[in-house]
Amino acid sequence: MDLSIRLTKDQQIAVAGGEVVVISLLPPKRSRTDSLADDAGGVDIPDKVGKLIAAWNDDLYIRNEALGESRNNPFPMDELPTFIKTFERALRELGLTKIKASLASYFRACRAGRHLWQNRNHGYSHLGGFVRKLLEKKGKRGWWVDKSHNVKDDYPELTLRIADAFARKWLGRREFGLENGSADHQKFANTARRVNRMVGKPFDEGRTVKLLLDCVGKQAERWDRDVNVGDLCSDSIWSKYLPQHYKGVLGKY
Repeated sequence: MDLSIRLTKDQQIAVAGGEVVVISLLPPKRSRTDSLADDAGGVDIPDKVGKLIAAWNDDLYIRNEALGESRNNPFPMDELPTFIKTFERALRELGLTKIKASLASYFRACRAGRHLWQNRNHGYSHLGGFVRKLLEKKGKRGWWVDKSHNVKDDYPELTLRIADAFARKWLGRREFGLENGSADHQKFANTARRVNRMVGKPFDEGRTVKLLLDCVGKQAERWDRDVNVGDLCSDSIWSKYLPQHYKGVLGKY
């Protein structure tokens, strides 16, 4: 079996310089969303509730990085009857997209150790406690949110979709893990405003985002460097290279 791995320029230089490369091959895991009903003893699980639980249980922080903690445990499915109404209320009032954005912010804070102070772990035992706190704080910032930036995000759902598309294309994961108020949040929010103005001229939102990512990727190759988040809202991309890319695509029709 042939296995091909594409390295960035920096990675190629590191390997050529003798840096050790460790390749881990993991067996495919059973999707947690596929097995939720079995774990819950046959309780009927609405689709969005299943996705919410998977967003917590499948995150690498919960699966691997928090194993030695007393908190930040996988959600125990035998407690679903206790929490299902709380989850459904949160999904109604906050929406899955906003909850997932808050989860990403929380995981980022925990990775940075910001849940540990005064000799205590201020993280949540599992998803149920976190969602309850979200409902209590509705409209207010939790301790896990970086308060150093005030980001004006006119299209938060589009911002998150662009960030996750970036992660799938260049980071090798399904979600970016966008932290509210971060510098990357500002860049993706700026990109979302520009994308929103382009939707329908002539492409829909999904195609517009794809064309932008393709354009940025091609330019990064020409510049012989990796893509960074700031490229997506760069003036040169939007004023020069993206219009050229559009012309090339439209010329094929």
